[in-house]
Amino acid sequence: MPIPIDTRAAADLSPRLDEALTLVVNEFDGLDGDRQYRNAFARVLKPDPLQRVPMLGTDQRDLFAPVVRKLVSATVPPRGHLLDLGGGDGQTFALLADRFPERTRVSVLEPNAGYAEDYLRYLRTQAHLDAGSVMVTGFDRVDACEPPPPPDGSVDLVLAVHMLYFLADPRAALVRMARFLKPGGALCVVVADETHGYTGRSLGAFLDCGGAAPSGVRPATVAERESLVAGALPDLLAAALPGAEFEFDCDRPPSRLYGHTLADVIARSGIGGL
Repeated sequence: MPIPIDTRAAADLSPRLDEALTLVVNEFDGLDGDRQYRNAFARVLKPDPLQRVPMLGTDQRDLFAPVVRKLVSATVPPRGHLLDLGGGDGQTFALLADRFPERTRVSVLEPNAGYAEDYLRYLRTQAHLDAGSVMVTGFDRVDACEPPPPPDGSVDLVLAVHMLYFLADPRAALVRMARFLKPGGALCVVVADETHGYTGRSLGAFLDCGGAAPSGVRPATVAERESLVAGALPDLLAAALPGAEFEFDCDRPPSRLYGHTLADVIARSGIGGL
């Protein structure tokens, strides 16, 4: 649950926020977009210093990784094919790697060149896996990238972990993701609870106390993503891909806050639109 914030509490917190903002501004000064992105996630994806859980944050790897590991075992055969969309530097994939069978081909799409290099470097340490296409681009440009993406109907498992927020058209993107799948394949989408979870409710409290929202675009896109994970996805795919059959399951773990400090939260908000 978020800490209740009213006008007085916000005023009391202001000096700490100013100090945290100064730290982040100084850290990010002069950095290009890729480096800012890497720095922000380096802050919020660090382990819990008290070692209470492997990971703090709405990323919640300690909760969703076991679910995805079971999905890997159920859907990826030997010499199968994984497509990891927005795979970052491979930290999440590293929690799954040992579950993939021999000679699984791993294709990665990641717009940050540094992250893509880190991912490929890690992948090369996994002797039982083979590197597929490594596409350094955003998903909205997947069909125009070089090397080209995997052919439609060639992938056993598509992972889309915390990347749906960055897409211009989530509905069209999810349909495109599904086209990559073989019959019997699986699409695994992980998103933060932007409406009811810690971050979403904190944002709501901020707005209720007089905070300024930049426009109505963000609430509208949050509502659209919420509708998709709440149950609209099967109808969307059925309409776009007639003749294909889909099963839908939604797992909702408890929400947590991203990061450990106010500076972490500010750094994350700068790249996440929070």
